[in-house]
Amino acid sequence: MNKTLQIRYIKHTEIDKPLWDSKIHKAANGRIYAFSGWLDIVSPEWSALVTDSYDFLMPLPGKKKFGIKYVAQPKFTQQTGIFSSRKITNNIVSDFLKSIPEKYKYQVVHLNSQNRISGENIVKKTNHLLSLNNKFSNLFKAFSQNTKRNIRKSEKLKNITDKNISVDEAIFLKKENNINALSEKDLKTLRRLILFAKEQFNVKIYGVRNKNKKLISVTVFVFCENRIYLPLIASSPEGKKKFASFHIFNTFIEEYAGNELFLDFEGSSVPGVARFFEGWGAVPETYYIYRQNNLPVFFKIFKK
Repeated sequence: MNKTLQIRYIKHTEIDKPLWDSKIHKAANGRIYAFSGWLDIVSPEWSALVTDSYDFLMPLPGKKKFGIKYVAQPKFTQQTGIFSSRKITNNIVSDFLKSIPEKYKYQVVHLNSQNRISGENIVKKTNHLLSLNNKFSNLFKAFSQNTKRNIRKSEKLKNITDKNISVDEAIFLKKENNINALSEKDLKTLRRLILFAKEQFNVKIYGVRNKNKKLISVTVFVFCENRIYLPLIASSPEGKKKFASFHIFNTFIEEYAGNELFLDFEGSSVPGVARFFEGWGAVPETYYIYRQNNLPVFFKIFKK
């Protein structure tokens, strides 16, 4: 099959977006990040590699700097790579990566967890997934002792969830408590992504307010296929002291326990955030980052 797989590069203007989105919907490894509407926001001029009838497809978020074209993973977009309803073999992954046009002198692609490959240009990364397809009592048993302790503390403080938070209020709390150092442009992009998700999928925004009705913690949950994504999590200093995020997640998990859904924590390079995610009993999911540097040796602008 791999010998006859015809992979072609298509420009942004050539992409059949309705067909593209229908294929992502049907893909066994679909991700919200691969839908055309999401890609249009994070990488307006993205191009793609596709096979006949889009049976296999791969977005290429391209950029240009100092006249040099390159492929880079956009913010808020953890996993892209190759998508299909059919089996994606290691050889298919390799063929797609080799098919990235030579005009992209520097390439960074976050493959999805079903794109298995190894090599010197490949780095393993870890995501965490929590299956909600169990009784809450069983899910609770898998929480870490620290998580259980903080849930009890939040209960003593009588935190109450507010499920009628607006996108703008959630973004504002993120802006005021910006541990990820997001720029104004990043925050605008994040707002657009959440609004896109509200239009196309199902979005729940859970928050906790203090006695003065001020929002002190918020989490945005985006339902897409069988995954629940977390594009925004934020807490003020007061929210942290009151363990408000623990209250929000415990409430959410209890409400959706027993459903065939996965809570996708995405992982984090911030140690405290990573520990928070791991404390809910999520299991590791490996995905891969592909890097290819065809720049001249003296050219350092893209090296990290």
